Amino acid sequence: MKKHVCMMTLSIAALLFVSTTASAQVKHRRPYTSGAGVTAHYDTDGVKGNGRSRDYLCRGDSYDGHSGTDFGLPMGSTIVASAAGTVTRTNNGCANHGGLGSTCGGYLGNWVELSHSDGSRTVYAHMQLGSIKVRTGQRVQCGQVLGRSASSGN
Repeated sequence: MKKHVCMMTLSIAALLFVSTTASAQVKHRRPYTSGAGVTAHYDTDGVKGNGRSRDYLCRGDSYDGHSGTDFGLPMGSTIVASAAGTVTRTNNGCANHGGLGSTCGGYLGNWVELSHSDGSRTVYAHMQLGSIKVRTGQRVQCGQVLGRSASSGN
């Protein structure tokens, strides 16, 4: 199972990939339109709580137990679908600023989940309250606006 989370520095939008054993894997683009870079990668060592982390290049550009990839974006940045898919779930009721210990939205704050043709799912989390532009059951295209970034949840 692969997981990736995209979070922002001033604001956070998470992106989780949960892949199945599909034959043709969907290719994803960046879930935002700015040139922001990665601030922390997914921890690939597979052991949460061991005090160590390893990113996809076997470096230390991660932190222990991190289940995603963080991107530094300003608050209110446009979040777009990284690949075509169908909206399977959303949550839109959390304050724009969460923090450690916040359980709102299952720790993800305001979020959108997409299901893709290869069986993978992508979750865009820590979004801005009231900014979600899609609804459950809706089909979205790669690059379609889903909402805006914030720092909701944990």
